[in-house]
Amino acid sequence: MIANGFPGNLDDSYRAGIIARILLFILVLFGLTKIVKNGLYYGNFLTLHAMELQSIKQRFDIIGDDPQLNRALDIAAQVANTDLPVLVTGESGVGKEAIPQIIHQNSPRKHNVYIAVNCGAIPEGTVDSELFGHEKGSFTGANEMRKGYFEVADKGTIFLDEVAELPLSTQVRLLRILQSGKFYKVGSSKVQKTDVRI
Repeated sequence: MIANGFPGNLDDSYRAGIIARILLFILVLFGLTKIVKNGLYYGNFLTLHAMELQSIKQRFDIIGDDPQLNRALDIAAQVANTDLPVLVTGESGVGKEAIPQIIHQNSPRKHNVYIAVNCGAIPEGTVDSELFGHEKGSFTGANEMRKGYFEVADKGTIFLDEVAELPLSTQVRLLRILQSGKFYKVGSSKVQKTDVRI
């Protein structure tokens, strides 16, 4: 179905996207299993002390006292000390971009790079180069080697906003990073390794 991690046609791309989403779901479930085993989860996430919650809200300019908002902040604080990938979902305009910032700033990675990428704003023809980098001469106009976001964010955190807007072939490459931390720059046959939280 897929040779060397790259889909051969649209049908393969569609299937690869479905497989990628299923595997991402499994990774999230596996991650929650690890949280359960570590005692961080008891049917409901442990509640942050009210002063800690208020401190997070003030630091990140969050206004409100809705139980769902408080639960989201509580979960963000709970997973901050893990290296689990986190999927943040919600309606447009609710401030989802604050959650990865809270996680990063409360994690051991807080002194390293935090990059927020709007995947929907990257032109489809350059998305792989932007995310994974490229080698000199790998395509017309590639006059020098360029690091991608995953290489720049090594040891840090990368927030992929609108990740569903990525082409399916790029989602397959993203899955490989989630699984192993490995990727190829555009135009390279050398495996790159990154330690980045997504």
